[in-house]
Amino acid sequence: MIQISPKAFFFDFDGVLYDTEHAHMHATQNILKKYGITFTEDYYFEKLFGFDDVALIEHLFQINHKPLNKGLLHKLMREKNIEILHRIQHELSHIDGVLELIHKLEQKNIPMAIVSGALKNEVEACLIKSDLRKYFKFIICADMVSTSKPHPESYTMAFEYMNKIIPNLTFNDCWVLEDSPTGLASAKGAHLNTIGITNTTSSENLELADLIVDDYSEIEIL
Repeated sequence: MIQISPKAFFFDFDGVLYDTEHAHMHATQNILKKYGITFTEDYYFEKLFGFDDVALIEHLFQINHKPLNKGLLHKLMREKNIEILHRIQHELSHIDGVLELIHKLEQKNIPMAIVSGALKNEVEACLIKSDLRKYFKFIICADMVSTSKPHPESYTMAFEYMNKIIPNLTFNDCWVLEDSPTGLASAKGAHLNTIGITNTTSSENLELADLIVDDYSEIEIL
């Protein structure tokens, strides 16, 4: 059990709020197979999860020595986005225990927000479908920043937004929940407190986190 006293709480999205990582993996496999690019589930969860779409596609084209221009990149991003929105309607499920954590934070009147490497329409579609949008003050997504995770811009922007809601907020007042090394690097780069959760990877890959848990029930809000 860990005990924290946040004044603000930031959730990552994929793999933290929703079990969407497999949907992202399958969507990426589907859109890239016609270009002769394939990868295994083990490779995805060891090397690729936590990337935004731009970094993911660029990385896979690079290691497969395939040419990629901006037009093709944007085309593939649109195709993946369409497939993800379709999958959301059929495969969406919460991570076990996350609703209880959201309710704990709500009962303590702690403002919450989402900071994600996904696209905003994907995040909004999930939240609206499951009626969770009301719990979050705002959403920061990959298409709202110039450089997504692991760059700290997303969490720096989130802190600035939250500071308008909570005057005199400090970095130490904020806690972040992440499931990937890239997300943790982003949050730590913005000087925020971090919790790593082992939903999608082992604790060894979450060593940047200040605290690590295996289950949401291990987080006590004081």
